[in-house]
Formats: sequence, structure tokens, C-alpha cells
Amino acid sequence: MRGNKISLRIEVTVFGIGLRLHLCKTPVHLGFMKIVLLTKIREYFFKEKVVPKPKGIRGLFHKLRASLGYSLSGLKEVFASELSFRLEVALGVILIPLVLWMDDTPFQKLLLIGSYLFVLIVELLNTAIEELVNWMSPDKHVLAKKIKDAASAAVFLSICVLVLTWGQFFYYML
Repeated sequence: MRGNKISLRIEVTVFGIGLRLHLCKTPVHLGFMKIVLLTKIREYFFKEKVVPKPKGIRGLFHKLRASLGYSLSGLKEVFASELSFRLEVALGVILIPLVLWMDDTPFQKLLLIGSYLFVLIVELLNTAIEELVNWMSPDKHVLAKKIKDAASAAVFLSICVLVLTWGQFFYYML
């Protein structure tokens, strides 16, 4: 009797979707059929063809490309909606070529550019926190104000780090 499978074949039609379910001893088939069922329902209701995600090295490049797209989309959205981020990017257009033009050690260049990028990173996080608070609490609330003020203070402190780093650099340069 070894090797015999207990199987049951069920054919169901739901909303015009034909589904065949094969039950057997191994749970792998059930998981696969669940994926097939969800795919069929998605294709039926949303009228879109579900393409399987690539695996292996192609899957890795697919994920990296998707992540890059999400990141660029986020930068574009913040640049379009936040004046402070646009001002900080404009400051970078001046500061980064200045650093690259100066005759400094690579470590000093890295430190100056890194302090600038730190400000941008904190500004992005501040924007994300503010948008989330606005979404969760459209009305004015004491806790929402505290959260927004703390995020704004983080941006202020990152700008202080930028000013101290650049100020120290120019002080010793003179």
C-alpha cells in the first residue's frame, strides 16, 4: 500500500471560474491550489493577468528595480510637495560641487557630503512622519503636535550638524 495516495477531485464553478481541487496526503498541493484559486479570483474580478514573479537572480534584479522605482517615486513626491526639501536640494546643488572642487582629502569630502545627505534623510523621514500623522489624525490633537514637533526638531538638529561640520571645515581652512 506504500505509495498509494488518497485523493479527492472536486470541481467547483464560482462566478464562472472553473477550479479543480486535488486533495492528497501532502499539504504542498493544497498550498498550490490556494495560490491558483487566489490568482483566478484576481484575474476574474480585476481583469488583470497575474504574472508570476521571477525567481533566482532575475528575481533579485526585479526586486532591486522595483525598490529603485519606489525610492525615486518617493523623492519625486517629496520634492513636489515640500518647499523645505526643495530648498535643501538647492543648497546641495551649491555645496556638493564646491566640495568636489576644493582640494581636500577624500575623508573630508565624504564627511561634508555625508552631513548634507544626513539632512536630506532626516527631512524625508520628517515628511513621512508628518504625512502619516495627518492621515491618522486629520483633526488637531495634542499628541499629533508633539510628534510633528519632535520630527521637526530632528531636522533642526541635523541642520545644526551640517552647520557645525561645514563651519569647522571652513574655520580650519582659513
